Amino acid sequence: MSHPAVDVQTRLAADGLVAAIFTGGVYVPHAGGAGGGQHPINPKDTPGAYEAEAGSGVQYLLPCALVAVESEVPVGAGGCHRQIILRVEAYQRDGYTSIRDGFARVRQVLHKTQSAFTGVDGSVGYYTEFLDAPFQNLTDSTLVTGPNKRPACYEAARFIVITEYE
Repeated sequence: MSHPAVDVQTRLAADGLVAAIFTGGVYVPHAGGAGGGQHPINPKDTPGAYEAEAGSGVQYLLPCALVAVESEVPVGAGGCHRQIILRVEAYQRDGYTSIRDGFARVRQVLHKTQSAFTGVDGSVGYYTEFLDAPFQNLTDSTLVTGPNKRPACYEAARFIVITEYE
């Protein structure tokens, strides 16, 4: 049994183009990690998202993505379905090229797709559709990279997920 966010993360990580663009990986918040008030992307919980500079050992952020649940509410007659807003966040150390290329592919993989799975709430599948991309050209000061501790470049897109039941 799974949650659609975990299933989406698995689908994105398994896509060859997404993996080639987001070389640092695709994650869900603290999937088995320590957390402890840190940003979900950090060297301890997501070491694959970083590359150490030879000699100095300075950690540089690789292009990576995070699939997070923004909201989840019951919908339909008697609340028999769930409406979930997934926020796909993407980070890189400089610029937005990999982020935007990655989002173009993420949208191709997820937009207007149906998936069959067994959810923790008894659902048997879900439908995903692109919602919007309201977070562009930002930096995230809670996620720093490199020797000068620069904020990571950041953008996010949102997808709506509707779970289905038999």
